[in-house]
Amino acid sequence: MKKKSFLAYPYIIWSAIFIVIPLILVVLFSFTQKIDGKQVFSIANYRDLMDINVIVVGKIKENYLRVGIEEYKKRIKPFCNLQIIEIKEITTADSHKNLKEEAKAILNNIKKEDYVITLEILGNSLDSVELAKFIQNHYLYSSRVLTFVIGSSDGLDEEVKKRSDYQLSFSKLTFPHQLMRMLFLEQIYRSLTIINNQKYHK
Repeated sequence: MKKKSFLAYPYIIWSAIFIVIPLILVVLFSFTQKIDGKQVFSIANYRDLMDINVIVVGKIKENYLRVGIEEYKKRIKPFCNLQIIEIKEITTADSHKNLKEEAKAILNNIKKEDYVITLEILGNSLDSVELAKFIQNHYLYSSRVLTFVIGSSDGLDEEVKKRSDYQLSFSKLTFPHQLMRMLFLEQIYRSLTIINNQKYHK
């Protein structure tokens, strides 16, 4: 029995023309960009769809930290919409009460649909590449805004921890929470350069 040519099935041709080829073109021009003469995956073109919120407690007092934070904010800007929300640090003698008051302000700045990641010493440890994959996978498969929360020197209240979707630990070492803000932004920038195949991470 003579085999029929695939041309005998016109729906295959029409599917290729009107579905497969347009889909390939959309992916090619939307999620890739040309770097060093090569077409590579990138979400930089979709920066308007990528929002990262960082809720922090307290103001930065040291000038060198302010300079460093502003530098990383500038570097992050081409890749995503970054919003840093500062919460007033409560500094009474009652640390438990302080955390409760700070928690109210933190939770007021978290939307119901946000995916919340709290920075906690006992959280999950990820290396830089794993953090990049975490962020990349989130924005490929979820429309929820990533909201990171960095507590005060007293940490975070249990109510904030209950709202957390994921607990992230940068280290078992203890860092000043103001310094942690700059270190955190550096890691976000590093993750975004890894995702976008930029020459920064080694």
